[in-house]
Amino acid sequence: MLMEKKRSVCLKPVIIAAALVMIGTAAAENAEDFVAIDVETLEFATDQGTGVADRIPNAYVGELSDDMLIGVAVPQEDGPYHDAGDVIVYICDSTTLAAWFYTTSTGDDMVIEFQDITVDLVVLIDQVMGTVVIGDGEPKTFTARAATNTSGLFVGDATFDSETYRGGWIVLEDGRQAGWLSNLWMPRSAD
Repeated sequence: MLMEKKRSVCLKPVIIAAALVMIGTAAAENAEDFVAIDVETLEFATDQGTGVADRIPNAYVGELSDDMLIGVAVPQEDGPYHDAGDVIVYICDSTTLAAWFYTTSTGDDMVIEFQDITVDLVVLIDQVMGTVVIGDGEPKTFTARAATNTSGLFVGDATFDSETYRGGWIVLEDGRQAGWLSNLWMPRSAD
């Protein structure tokens, strides 16, 4: 399925914004606190207030399993959460895993690695195909289709009780979504 020639990709030097993996106790404790996004208004609401997200352009969305979704975007222009030419990958199951990868495109096929997650992908005109390996798990293949008016990859910030939170959502055409809202993943320097 994937081309033989692969390129390893170096992640940008902003560690937390480049990739965040939330696995374990903190994530499990908040599993029932899933915050959905309204795709029409781009609003998300919690008990503490509401926020508004932005749609990341040139996005592709798909599923890795029944409960784990993937979003990939290759925006052509700068935006509030990305630079033109970035490749953005978001993997989320809304309960134990929320992993963002931001890197610079090196072509249509690439391998992105961070901690114990490897994403091997090929960007085509109307879809992104690839494989994701998490830890020692089995490879999960995916096909992510171009986002539509009712699907996409979204990111947004909100401030509740003087704490800034960032949320990320993947919404499929059929309405299923995975997302995470946390104050743990604001950009921090790699120093």
